[in-house]
Amino acid sequence: MVLVAAGMAASSLGCGPSLRMVHQSNNYFEHCHGADFDVSVTPDQRGQCWSVWLDHYTLGQSPDRLVYARQRIVDIQTGQESVAPMPGMPTSQIEGSYTASYLSLGAPDPAPEDPDEAQNEAQNEGQNEGEATAPDAPAPPAAEARPRRPRAPNSDHECSEVCEPRWDACIARCDNPHGACRHTCETHHSICLAGCF
Repeated sequence: MVLVAAGMAASSLGCGPSLRMVHQSNNYFEHCHGADFDVSVTPDQRGQCWSVWLDHYTLGQSPDRLVYARQRIVDIQTGQESVAPMPGMPTSQIEGSYTASYLSLGAPDPAPEDPDEAQNEAQNEGQNEGEATAPDAPAPPAAEARPRRPRAPNSDHECSEVCEPRWDACIARCDNPHGACRHTCETHHSICLAGCF
């Protein structure tokens, strides 16, 4: 009786999608998502990519990815150029992590401009020695007129002629080139550069 139960339990584990299929599905999803940012890929090819993914690679995928792929097909058919954020990636967390990466954690606090303000701060620090106070949040980095392209590991990087035009095209599509869109462009640029190693 115990052997029968163990056999049924073991056979039920084999009924789900294989890890290989899920891996292939994830890779094809990423391929289609990357094609959305590739200027050399036509809208028809993008739509076909998402259609093939929906027809053949959805086993073991989350429902939000299915909805995303269907929405991409509709967007491509209607001519909408903007790409929605990836499923499961809230943009507020992306923005926060991007801004935090540029903070100078070891920099000293700027000195107050008003001498009376400096004296008041010194008195307040003396009164609250035993209390832990939260540091003031540093100011966000100054916005650049045009974001700088992330540098290749060396100046004669073999992918520069492929990756740099893609970076320029990606950042040109950003409404705000200093937020989540820039983070996405940086990610795609680093993936492009990594493809040549």
